[in-house]
Amino acid sequence: MVPSTSVCANNLVKEKQNTNVLLCTAVVNILNSKNQLVSARCILDSASQKSYIKRSLVKKLGLNVKNKSISVSCLGAAETIASGEIDFTFTPHFNQKFHVKTSAFLIEKITDNIPTINLPQSLKDSFSDLLFADPNFHNASELDGLLGVNVFLSLMKGETIKRDERLPFALSTKLGWVIAGSTAFPVENLEETSVSYLSVNTGELIQSFWELEQIPTSSSFTKEENLCENAFYRKLCT
Repeated sequence: MVPSTSVCANNLVKEKQNTNVLLCTAVVNILNSKNQLVSARCILDSASQKSYIKRSLVKKLGLNVKNKSISVSCLGAAETIASGEIDFTFTPHFNQKFHVKTSAFLIEKITDNIPTINLPQSLKDSFSDLLFADPNFHNASELDGLLGVNVFLSLMKGETIKRDERLPFALSTKLGWVIAGSTAFPVENLEETSVSYLSVNTGELIQSFWELEQIPTSSSFTKEENLCENAFYRKLCT
């Protein structure tokens, strides 16, 4: 018996990124069922019609979940179902006197880490005089929620700062200054590894090959065709 064979291929790519894009993120405090504040990191998305919150965070909050669901679709992705909705109140991470009430649908995951990689501290230092909506906006981190256009527009204050072509924009909001846009700060070489795993049962392949090549031992002719064949050989041999 021929054993199975497994093949594993690795592809290592080193790339130096010179341009990165920051999205609008903010750290807020959400009131839980005991009227205590729970920190959450959210993305501000003016392109989203609804707001969303991670199901795992809702369990920590202990808030009542309404039996309601919607279909969620994204560019290039299959539709998913957001099952359940909560009403909640949040504040900026630095000011408990300002409250925002809204609702959000429950979802398992918002997106991948934002930003995708850690950016240099010098980027943050370029805006050190501002009160950040997300004090660690330059570090790759998970998101707990998404605040859609219904909340996004009410939070904007309108002031914008652009200090250098290499720097992103600073946008003034009621949650603090949001840092967003392209940045030309270089980062260290990135190593991206893609792994392809292939398991091949060579025994089955060889068996299938011989089955295809094997000459049938039994005739597939009908009774009449066999009679004709026998008559032909008798005539040929006389």
